[in-house]
Amino acid sequence: NSLVSNPEQINALIIAHEKMDAFATISILQVILTCATAYCLSMFEQDRLLIYAIFTATISVLIRLIYQIYCHIKFNESKYHLIINKGLIKDIGKYAGVSTISSALQLIANQGITFVINWTFGVAINAVYNIALQLKNSILSFSLNLLKAISPQITKTYASGELEVHKKLVYSGSKIEVFMIFFIMIPFLFRTDYIMELWLGNVPEYAVSFAKCIVFTSLIYSAFEPIRASVLATKRITQFMIIPDSFYVIVLPLSYFISIYIQKPSYLITTIVIMEVITCSLRVYYASKVTNLEINECIKKIVLPCLKVGFVSSIFCLTISSITKNNLFGLICLLICNSLFLCMTIYFFGCEKREKEIIKKIAIKIIHKI
Repeated sequence: NSLVSNPEQINALIIAHEKMDAFATISILQVILTCATAYCLSMFEQDRLLIYAIFTATISVLIRLIYQIYCHIKFNESKYHLIINKGLIKDIGKYAGVSTISSALQLIANQGITFVINWTFGVAINAVYNIALQLKNSILSFSLNLLKAISPQITKTYASGELEVHKKLVYSGSKIEVFMIFFIMIPFLFRTDYIMELWLGNVPEYAVSFAKCIVFTSLIYSAFEPIRASVLATKRITQFMIIPDSFYVIVLPLSYFISIYIQKPSYLITTIVIMEVITCSLRVYYASKVTNLEINECIKKIVLPCLKVGFVSSIFCLTISSITKNNLFGLICLLICNSLFLCMTIYFFGCEKREKEIIKKIAIKIIHKI
């Protein structure tokens, strides 16, 4: 029996058993408690920051206990036993070492960019960059929740030797992740000014251009995550993690050069996005070395369908955007029309025959239930 003692292991255990209903229920409870905490702050006139910290810490402990109790009741492997498995310790140590180096490189690059922006352009542009990052993380969280559902299957099919099924899961998962981003990204690109004004009130200079570029990087990350899950299933992660992250550190001198000599923030954010694309391409290349994924198939089964769907949906969204007013009602109409048209576009341009058959079966089941 294994020792399950931290939140990451607990979440991984629930996801591995595919108990998504429990995961979703507890996550919803956490969101409700967090919102209630924010509302309750209005009842206090002093020490609000301290009270907020206490409430937040209490919620974290409570959610942790709920996960712990659930796993202890439902899963036998979550029982506590003091054991020493030298082979397992060696594997975990190697994985932890590589992950730590990779995380350190990412930390240096990401925080280094913030430092360069703050040093060269000042706190105003730095604030704009952090707003854009917050937007990216929000959009990513929308699509990456799907990864929690397919990640166990990606790992299981590889472990059981079902490599063709494994490959199809990765390709389909990457496409679906991108399609989920399209539901938000495409309308956002055509109404960025209004959405940013609705969100921030007074929109800082360069906030719109930064937001558009950063949203594009969320598309890249979402497409790549199923491929990452495939590599992690092989446990051959050293080159896959270290080399691309080491390459991405080059973004620091490039950012500094552009900030000092060109002195245009829009060029800076464009450079960051280009480096993200190149780094992600490097990761896919090294993924093809350790898995049964092939670069040509990735282009054919992920990139091309996504480009078709994105192109057709963008033309439709541009048309709708030009005939609707630039207000809240127009934005809602744009979101609804884009969502409906995008569903049809995904079916006809983004799905293979096998995937269309699955969609038909699901639709028939829903119709019969109704």
